[in-house]
This record gives sequence, C-alpha cells and structure tokens, in this order.
Amino acid sequence: MEKQYSPQYIRIKNDILRKIREGVLAKDDRLPPERELAEEYGVSRVTIVGALRELAEAGTIRKVRGSGSYVNCACTDSDSPEELFDPLFAPAKITIRHGMLTGSPHMLLRMQILAALFRVENPDVSVEIEVVNPDGFADGSDPYLRLIGSGTPPATGEFFFYSDYSAMNALVPLENLPGFGEVTEKLYPAAVFKTLDASDSEHVHAIATRMNSRFLFVNQDFLAKAGIREIPDEVTNGILDEWCSILGAYSRRNPGNYGITMLMPQRWSNIVDKFPYLWGNGVNGISLEAFLNMLSSDAFLSGLSRLRRWREYGNPAPSGEEEELFALGKCGIFISTTLRPWTIVRNICMKRNFRIYRIPASPGQTESISVLGNFSVGIFRSGIRNDAEMEAAWKWLRFLFRKRAQYQLSCDFDLPTLEGARSCLDTLPVLESDLIRNAVHTARPQFDFKYQRPAFTVFGRELSACLKGEITPRTCASNAIMKMGELFGNLQP
Repeated sequence: MEKQYSPQYIRIKNDILRKIREGVLAKDDRLPPERELAEEYGVSRVTIVGALRELAEAGTIRKVRGSGSYVNCACTDSDSPEELFDPLFAPAKITIRHGMLTGSPHMLLRMQILAALFRVENPDVSVEIEVVNPDGFADGSDPYLRLIGSGTPPATGEFFFYSDYSAMNALVPLENLPGFGEVTEKLYPAAVFKTLDASDSEHVHAIATRMNSRFLFVNQDFLAKAGIREIPDEVTNGILDEWCSILGAYSRRNPGNYGITMLMPQRWSNIVDKFPYLWGNGVNGISLEAFLNMLSSDAFLSGLSRLRRWREYGNPAPSGEEEELFALGKCGIFISTTLRPWTIVRNICMKRNFRIYRIPASPGQTESISVLGNFSVGIFRSGIRNDAEMEAAWKWLRFLFRKRAQYQLSCDFDLPTLEGARSCLDTLPVLESDLIRNAVHTARPQFDFKYQRPAFTVFGRELSACLKGEITPRTCASNAIMKMGELFGNLQP
C-alpha cells in the first residue's frame, strides 16, 4: 500500500513510472487524456496535471501541443542509486551536501547508496554526494580551503589533515551535540581526537570513519623469479638491503619490471608513508613540535639513509604508476603502503601472491611503530544555514557510524573505526587480518597541526631531493627545519 505521507500527485507519478519500468507503457506510447487519468485514479484534473508536469520536467514524458503526452524512454533506470528511492517519497524538505575527497567509482557508488539508505529512514532529508577534488591534488591545493574561503563548503564532508579548518573556526565542535557520547563510546579511541580552534581551545571537530596503517608488501612470485625463494616470517632492514639489491639487478635485466615501489613526495602528499622508517621511540604527539623533534633525531637520519639506499639499489617504479604496476605484478616490494594494492587487485579481479609484513623496527625500537591514517567527517559552519540543516547534518553523520550503514557495502580494506563492524578484512586469513588490526591499534596518529600542508610541502621538496641522491639526509633535515622556521615566522602559528 502506498505510503500516506506521499501526496496524491506523487503516487500517480510513481504509478506511471512503474508501468514504464514493467513495460506496460513503452517508448512513444501515448498516455490517456488527462480527463481519463483523473477518472482512473479518482482525483481531480489538477492533480493529474501536477503529476504529468513532474514527469515532463524529468524528461520521462513529452507533451505535444494538441496531441497529448507521450512516453519518452523505454525505462527509468537511473545512474544515481539514491534516485531509485525517490518514487517512495515526496520532495525532501531539507537537502544537504556531503563532500568526498576521492572520486573513485566504487567509493562514490558506496556513498550514493548510503545516502539512499539514509533517505529511506529520513524521507524529509536528501543528501547530495559531491566530489570536491575531481582533478586530484596535483597542484597541492586543498579543495575545502577554497570552498571555505568562498563561503560554499558542503554541510558535511570527508577529509584528512583538518587542523587548518578547525583553526579557522570552519568546523562545528561535535562534543556537545546530542548523542555524541552514544556515538563515540562504540568507536575505537583513536577515532576521536581534539584539535585547536581560533582561540586555541581544544574540541572534537571531526571523527574518523575508517583507519589504516602502513605495511610492507612483498610479491612472492616476483621474488621467486629473481632467485629469492626463502620468504621469512619477519623482514628486517638487513633483509631489505639484500632484497633491494637482488630485485634491482633482476628488474634492470628485464625491462618493464621494477625492483621496488616507493611513492615519491608530491608537495605535501606521499610523505606520511615514510614516517614508520623515520621516527624513533622519542617522537610523541601530532603537533608541529613533535614533527620538528622527529626531523632533529638520529632515528630520522638513519631511516632516511635506508630509504635512500633502497631507492638507489632497487630500480624503483616510475612516479605516478607505482601502485598499478605493483598490483599488476611488475614490482617485487612495496616499501610502505596502506592496503590499497589489495583493493586494486580486488577491483580488477586478479589474483596476486602477496605477503604482507609489519614495517621493520628501526634501531632502538622494540617493535615497528606504524602511522595511523584516517578519513574523518565533520560539519562545516558555513555549509549550514539554519537549525533544521544542522540537525539533518548531525543525523547524517550519526547514520554513517552505524554498523549496518557504514560497512554493509564496504569495498576496501580499511579498518572500521566502529568496534565489531565487519569489513573486507574479514575475507583475509586470520593471521593477516590479526596483523593488520594489531598494526592499527598500536600505530601513532599522523601529524595534524595548523599550517600542516605548507609545512609538509616544504619538507616534501627536501625529502624528494634526498631520496633522489641530490642532498644528504642531514642536509634534508637542516634545510627543512630552517625553511619551516621561516615559514612559521611569517604565518605566526
């Protein structure tokens, strides 16, 4: 039976759509005259006019003056999943926008389906999903900062490195919103951390929706072709020295193959994955001070020397093609990455004989300490126009943290921040899934401080020069510290 909160003209429109989907009405069929439709549905002619007007505006039918209304299409299949649910509802009273950083098809589809599921439970609220950086991060800019500056951010969004937003008072503090405690008590503690606002007060400005750590990936088939047949249960830095030399020599003899994969810094990106090799036990916190302490440490110099040596010996994959080449079996070792190679292989339906390891512990460390990356969600102040939109935005974020909604359709291997939630990790062997979960639970949060992107951009240039052999690790550290001092002196953090 039709939902009674739908107006009559909506129910009539939906019934005509049903007839088109089921083939009762075919393309170019003429609909009965408005008078006959009014008699058939037991409504006034005005109601029929309203239903036909919506169908015409959607392009489903066309009106021909003096002739009548005709079906314009053979079916009403939609490219947008949330539109599949539209026939159940009247027009939404509130529409909010949700920003995504990634435009990958499977992630966009997942969010569109979640928005549709949210609409089923909240028929008065529609969530429009938009990709805020369709061109990627090639220019090093932050799309949200542009939107905040123009006063046009979405109501909610998914992002990382967001201290700049909170320092501008661009994000709504969440801890005092109704139901905050109920949401966070079910999350892993690392999913919730505070950042500073413009008055240097700490607040929870966002919450992580999914987390990952960094790992060492080994393609066992590639190693075997290069003559490495003994694969140990743990990999040390000494073993990596040997493997990089062997794989580099093998790949140079076989063009189109590469010994290692190491993402090169591009402005502020492709830096975080190097941290597990660069910090020692003395680095704590996510502040600028903690970052500078890392650059000043002996552990940083020795770790950077190793990365530079491996890149020199290992014949690395060309920049921009690293992940795809590794997933296609053209590289032996991925020095540091998330579980993205598995995701790529899964999406292209290929099988690879991968082995995953914790990144080896640095000298002086009792165990490997990875970096905890995350995608977080929050509410933008200038994306909210009134109390009703604020309530809708917070209701949408709470929806995302519920197990059924957040991970029912998960297509990646990131660890859910909701305790007990299932993800694709459950499809892996127990030893591997346990290794991944343990790495995430023991990882350090990534650095996140005001003006972090400019600071990382400065560091990224020096890091790239060092990995290419143009400057020494010590020069890399001293240049980065000096230039960041100049930068932050001007910015007055």
